Amino acid sequence: MLLNFAEFLVYDCLGLDLQSRFAAALEFFIYDSLKIFLLLLGMFFVIGVFRTYLPERRLRAWMGKGGWWANFIASLFGAITPFCSCSSIPIFISLLKAGVPLGVTFSFLVTSPIINEYLVILMIGEFGMPVTLAYVLSGLTIGTLSGGLLGRMHLEGLIERDIVSEASSDVDERQHTWKSRLSFGWSESLAVIRQIWLWVLVGVAVGAY
Repeated sequence: MLLNFAEFLVYDCLGLDLQSRFAAALEFFIYDSLKIFLLLLGMFFVIGVFRTYLPERRLRAWMGKGGWWANFIASLFGAITPFCSCSSIPIFISLLKAGVPLGVTFSFLVTSPIINEYLVILMIGEFGMPVTLAYVLSGLTIGTLSGGLLGRMHLEGLIERDIVSEASSDVDERQHTWKSRLSFGWSESLAVIRQIWLWVLVGVAVGAY
């Protein structure tokens, strides 16, 4: 349907030549842009609703136990939370103050910027599920192993205590209704689209060229 709509715009509405390279590039640009934006909007909405179900206190409790399982949970938490590097650092510090071992918090910190929903969704659309799954599993493995190894280096004595003591470990855990979950997912998906729409168009334009 999207492809038919792109062809209608390019060849019927604009009247461009079927053999034109520019027409083919424009058709690709319109089709791919619509496909990616619809995919992003839908997936961000689903992820936003899913995030309202995350038992953050329980996750912190699991991470606080230490061990490779805690490293994996921390990596998974970093993968499914859409934090950029600037917001990952405060969460990292808050986890430390909550008593989570340093190596486990490193698993979160390493994985958080490596795996994010934006890239995963774009990779599914462009490269398919097998490649995307390999990327996600690699990111989780890197986060889990690096955090586990750093934890066994016993670097706790190098932490700036003043920074940790000033951090807040409070997490806003709202009591959601079904309506508020849907509202949260929708508002988050729109907010993310507003932040990245230009870069998506630039990327598609480069691909079309």
